[in-house]
Amino acid sequence: MASNLKYNYAPLSSDRSIRLLRLMPGSPSSPLVCYLDEASLDDPELEYKALSYVWGDEYPQLALWIEGIGRQGLLIRSNLDAALRQLRKNILSCCDPLCFCQNQLFSDQGTVHDQFTFPVYLWIDAICINQGSTEERARQIPFMCEIYKKAHTVVAWLGEEDDYTVPAIQLLLGLSNLWDWWSDDAKVAMRHLTHNEKFKNFWIALGHFFARCWWTRVWIIQEIVLSRNTFFICGRWCTTWDRISKATPVLMDDSADELSEATTLTGKFLYLHVARRGIGLLKFVKIIKMALDNPETWCPSPEKDVLSTLLLAGRRYNATDPRDKVYGILGLLSEFGVNPQLSVSYDRSVCDVYMSAAELMYKQQGNLDFLSLVEVNRSIDKKRKFNLPSWAPDYTVPTNYLSIFGDMRYAPKWVNEAKVSRQLFGAFAFTGNLEGCCIFNLGSKTIKVAGFEVDIIQRIETRLIDLQPNFRANHAVKYGRRLCWHPPNKTEESKLEEIWGGFLDHEHAHTRAWGQVENVAAECGPVPCCRPKCFQTATLQLCGVTDAYLCVNDRVCGLLGLKVPCILRLQENSWHFVGLCNIYQLDIMQGGLMEDVKTGKFSLREFDIA
Repeated sequence: MASNLKYNYAPLSSDRSIRLLRLMPGSPSSPLVCYLDEASLDDPELEYKALSYVWGDEYPQLALWIEGIGRQGLLIRSNLDAALRQLRKNILSCCDPLCFCQNQLFSDQGTVHDQFTFPVYLWIDAICINQGSTEERARQIPFMCEIYKKAHTVVAWLGEEDDYTVPAIQLLLGLSNLWDWWSDDAKVAMRHLTHNEKFKNFWIALGHFFARCWWTRVWIIQEIVLSRNTFFICGRWCTTWDRISKATPVLMDDSADELSEATTLTGKFLYLHVARRGIGLLKFVKIIKMALDNPETWCPSPEKDVLSTLLLAGRRYNATDPRDKVYGILGLLSEFGVNPQLSVSYDRSVCDVYMSAAELMYKQQGNLDFLSLVEVNRSIDKKRKFNLPSWAPDYTVPTNYLSIFGDMRYAPKWVNEAKVSRQLFGAFAFTGNLEGCCIFNLGSKTIKVAGFEVDIIQRIETRLIDLQPNFRANHAVKYGRRLCWHPPNKTEESKLEEIWGGFLDHEHAHTRAWGQVENVAAECGPVPCCRPKCFQTATLQLCGVTDAYLCVNDRVCGLLGLKVPCILRLQENSWHFVGLCNIYQLDIMQGGLMEDVKTGKFSLREFDIA
């Protein structure tokens, strides 16, 4: 019985050894047969391809037969079985209408330029690492960055094809072609594509395409970022990273931004919102990939900002094991010249790993920015998942549950209000430029932080608050432009349709009424409704706003190294971190109370936060 198969792995002979799968040819319906060969990462002649894919099913049920001293079977999951069978066929197809291969007689059955020649060496984590050994997993996972970096090609298996595959890839390729001649005329063409109902089904298809689980894997960040060549395969259809990545700046243009914002007001362009969510994930991978080539252009102090940036971005992605939310990005730190200082061990609890990540952020940054990664809309009176303390971020919670005050900025007076939403404003400095003073005790799950108590919250009101002057007015003006959008005249419209007709295959625009867009939106996860609460303090009568789960008698505090004020709650013998907040006085938000600290009006003290 296949369910009883259990492969006996031979131990690796050295610390720098890995296993490579040598896939053997076979007919489409024949069993999958391979060899597992040991290789050294130090071998300069080593050549292989690495597979990037989703594990899928909870339990493996299909057999992979491994030759050696007697044939042994290894159970694999259905998605991996489908990937290996597709690769074994050595036949992939291109769906770019402008590609030279479309003029070939058998283009739909032609092998692509990066064809597989059998036997071919593949590195696949589920097979090449003994998943039954936590010790081997802990030794091999730190090598994964190097494995993907040294691979001749990274093959991204997106899954089996469906009705949405071809039009989605064609849309991405069309947008990529548009980037080659990006200009004001191209922007007009982009607006035509997004507004014209004739092309709606292509956007719906792209939404389904990006709803595939592969795009939300936390491991794809390092797998794609570090690869020399990336090849995307969805069923029998294929394309390259270079082509797909060129579509990102087109989709992130201002014209697409306006339509995405319109979605929140009317729901009319919901299909665009779903598609752009996926392209946002793609954009982040592209940014990191470019940053590795030129780190100084990414951020002024890479050694301070890389870890928090990667951990924050990793929350957009999923991981089967919650610890991989941290482990999945550790390898990239060394690529930026940052010492991870955190070893991979699956014997550690999720809570321990997440607390250690917060401590590492503090050590590298010298501030308390890790508190801005703690999710909101939670009651600190209830037990948190993984038994996390109130100060430790839960990296399984998506970014749309983070406080809006963690990355809050103020607008300089000289900024033109019409350009406010496009500017990077100055960061607040509630406690001045003082570095954080924080002592971690992971055993007791507490931190000891220096700071001062500002005041007690006396009054709370729940209402909608404008966080910036003219916030609603600016959005109304933008949406007004969209409402007043007029299609081009018939001659120009005909030319634009001809352009997109060349980029896209109209066969897919009207063939079927595809699934409801709302279903795709649901797959992308809920967008929590931000309902800030306004508060007033007892003594100083300060007014502020927070998105935290606050109560009367909570304290507004300043913690050294935290750029905005926070709210703490005293429970028994320790304090609990409630969340971040904003005080409606710009001078205070920029450190105005620090003079009162120097004069003794506010006393510095230590807070034990559990």
